[in-house]
Amino acid sequence: MIGTIGGGLSVQGIAVTGSVRANGNVPLCADFNGSTSPIVGAAFPPGMVSSGNVFCRVLVENRANMAANAGSQIGVQSVLNAGVIQAVDIFVQGGTGSAVFNVPAKVCLLGAGRYIYLDATQTPRVPQDLSASSENGYTCASIPNAGTVVLVKSSS
Repeated sequence: MIGTIGGGLSVQGIAVTGSVRANGNVPLCADFNGSTSPIVGAAFPPGMVSSGNVFCRVLVENRANMAANAGSQIGVQSVLNAGVIQAVDIFVQGGTGSAVFNVPAKVCLLGAGRYIYLDATQTPRVPQDLSASSENGYTCASIPNAGTVVLVKSSS
Protein backbone atom coordinates (compact mmCIF):
# COMPACT_ATOMS: atom_id res chain seq x y z
CA MET A 1 0.00 0.00 0.00
CA ILE A 2 1.30 3.44 -0.79
CA GLY A 3 -0.08 6.39 1.13
CA THR A 4 0.70 10.07 1.23
CA ILE A 5 1.73 12.01 4.27
CA GLY A 6 1.16 15.74 4.21
CA GLY A 7 3.00 17.45 1.36
CA GLY A 8 3.25 14.38 -0.87
CA LEU A 9 5.83 12.13 0.80
CA SER A 10 5.02 8.60 -0.38
CA VAL A 11 5.29 5.83 2.17
CA GLN A 12 5.11 2.18 1.16
CA GLY A 13 3.63 -0.36 3.55
CA ILE A 14 2.06 2.16 5.91
CA ALA A 15 -1.65 2.85 6.35
CA VAL A 16 -2.25 6.60 6.44
CA THR A 17 -5.18 8.78 5.53
CA GLY A 18 -3.39 11.43 3.53
CA SER A 19 -3.64 15.12 4.27
CA VAL A 20 -6.20 14.90 7.11
CA ARG A 21 -4.27 15.90 10.20
CA ALA A 22 -4.86 15.10 13.84
CA ASN A 23 -2.85 17.91 15.38
CA GLY A 24 -1.29 19.84 12.53
CA ASN A 25 1.82 17.64 12.63
CA VAL A 26 0.68 14.07 11.97
CA PRO A 27 -2.09 12.50 9.88
CA LEU A 28 -4.99 10.59 11.34
CA CYS A 29 -4.10 6.91 11.68
CA ALA A 30 -6.31 4.34 9.93
CA ASP A 31 -7.58 1.00 11.21
CA PHE A 32 -7.35 -1.83 8.68
CA ASN A 33 -11.00 -1.29 7.75
CA GLY A 34 -10.08 2.23 6.59
CA SER A 35 -11.83 4.06 9.45
CA THR A 36 -10.08 6.80 11.38
CA SER A 37 -10.71 8.55 14.66
CA PRO A 38 -9.78 12.15 15.48
CA ILE A 39 -8.32 10.96 18.80
CA VAL A 40 -5.22 9.41 17.20
CA GLY A 41 -2.63 10.62 14.74
CA ALA A 42 0.69 9.04 13.90
CA ALA A 43 3.79 9.79 11.87
CA PHE A 44 5.18 6.63 10.31
CA PRO A 45 8.56 7.37 8.73
CA PRO A 46 9.74 5.51 5.63
CA GLY A 47 11.30 2.15 6.47
CA MET A 48 9.57 1.93 9.85
CA VAL A 49 8.54 -1.68 9.21
CA SER A 50 10.25 -4.19 6.94
CA SER A 51 6.95 -5.48 5.56
CA GLY A 52 3.24 -5.25 6.31
CA ASN A 53 1.10 -2.25 7.20
CA VAL A 54 0.86 -0.31 10.46
CA PHE A 55 -2.64 0.39 11.76
CA CYS A 56 -4.30 2.03 14.77
CA ARG A 57 -7.26 0.39 16.51
CA VAL A 58 -9.11 2.59 19.02
CA LEU A 59 -9.77 0.74 22.27
CA VAL A 60 -11.06 3.60 24.43
CA GLU A 61 -12.28 6.96 23.11
CA ASN A 62 -12.92 9.88 25.45
CA ARG A 63 -13.22 7.59 28.49
CA ALA A 64 -15.81 5.34 26.80
CA ASN A 65 -15.01 1.74 25.93
CA MET A 66 -15.05 1.42 22.16
CA ALA A 67 -13.93 -2.20 21.95
CA ALA A 68 -15.99 -4.68 23.95
CA ASN A 69 -12.81 -6.12 25.43
CA ALA A 70 -10.79 -2.89 25.77
CA GLY A 71 -9.95 -3.62 29.41
CA SER A 72 -8.53 -7.04 28.64
CA GLN A 73 -6.66 -5.68 25.61
CA ILE A 74 -4.99 -3.04 27.77
CA GLY A 75 -4.50 -5.84 30.27
CA VAL A 76 -2.76 -4.01 33.11
CA GLN A 77 -4.93 -3.16 36.10
CA SER A 78 -2.69 -0.31 37.30
CA VAL A 79 -3.16 1.42 33.92
CA LEU A 80 -6.93 0.86 34.00
CA ASN A 81 -7.05 2.25 37.56
CA ALA A 82 -5.19 5.41 36.45
CA GLY A 83 -8.26 6.76 34.63
CA VAL A 84 -7.98 5.92 30.94
CA ILE A 85 -8.91 8.83 28.68
CA GLN A 86 -7.80 7.37 25.32
CA ALA A 87 -6.29 3.98 24.42
CA VAL A 88 -5.11 2.86 20.99
CA ASP A 89 -3.48 -0.34 19.81
CA ILE A 90 -0.74 0.24 17.22
CA PHE A 91 -0.16 -2.96 15.24
CA VAL A 92 1.40 -4.40 12.10
CA GLN A 93 -0.63 -6.62 9.80
CA GLY A 94 0.42 -8.40 6.61
CA GLY A 95 3.94 -9.16 5.47
CA THR A 96 5.91 -10.61 8.34
CA GLY A 97 3.61 -8.84 10.79
CA SER A 98 6.55 -8.08 13.10
CA ALA A 99 5.81 -5.88 16.11
CA VAL A 100 9.38 -4.55 15.96
CA PHE A 101 9.81 -1.15 14.34
CA ASN A 102 13.03 -0.28 12.50
CA VAL A 103 12.63 3.36 13.59
CA PRO A 104 10.32 4.91 16.21
CA ALA A 105 6.86 6.24 15.37
CA LYS A 106 5.34 9.45 16.70
CA VAL A 107 1.83 8.80 18.04
CA CYS A 108 -0.47 11.59 19.28
CA LEU A 109 -3.59 11.13 21.42
CA LEU A 110 -6.27 13.79 21.85
CA GLY A 111 -6.22 15.47 25.25
CA ALA A 112 -3.80 16.11 28.06
CA GLY A 113 -2.52 13.65 30.60
CA ARG A 114 0.10 11.03 31.34
CA TYR A 115 1.27 8.97 28.32
CA ILE A 116 1.72 5.26 28.99
CA TYR A 117 3.09 2.72 26.52
CA LEU A 118 2.73 -1.07 26.64
CA ASP A 119 5.30 -2.65 24.28
CA ALA A 120 3.86 -5.56 22.26
CA THR A 121 7.31 -7.18 22.09
CA GLN A 122 7.36 -7.72 25.88
CA THR A 123 5.63 -10.50 27.79
CA PRO A 124 4.20 -9.55 30.17
CA ARG A 125 3.66 -6.05 28.88
CA VAL A 126 5.04 -3.59 31.42
CA PRO A 127 3.60 -0.05 31.51
CA GLN A 128 6.17 2.60 30.64
CA ASP A 129 5.61 6.30 31.20
CA LEU A 130 6.91 8.10 28.13
CA SER A 131 8.20 11.61 27.89
CA ALA A 132 5.51 13.40 25.92
CA SER A 133 4.88 16.81 24.43
CA SER A 134 1.69 18.81 24.19
CA GLU A 135 0.82 19.78 20.61
CA ASN A 136 -2.37 21.62 19.66
CA GLY A 137 -4.58 19.76 22.14
CA TYR A 138 -2.84 16.39 21.68
CA THR A 139 -0.26 14.56 23.79
CA CYS A 140 2.49 13.08 21.60
CA ALA A 141 5.34 10.64 22.18
CA SER A 142 7.58 8.34 20.15
CA ILE A 143 7.14 4.59 20.51
CA PRO A 144 9.87 2.10 19.56
CA ASN A 145 7.61 -0.85 18.61
CA ALA A 146 4.01 -1.86 18.12
CA GLY A 147 1.94 -1.86 21.29
CA THR A 148 -0.79 -0.05 23.15
CA VAL A 149 -0.62 3.67 23.89
CA VAL A 150 -2.78 5.01 26.69
CA LEU A 151 -3.51 8.55 27.82
CA VAL A 152 -4.51 8.62 31.49
CA LYS A 153 -5.32 11.39 33.97
CA SER A 154 -2.25 13.35 35.05
CA SER A 155 -0.79 12.38 38.40
CA SER A 156 -1.59 14.90 41.08
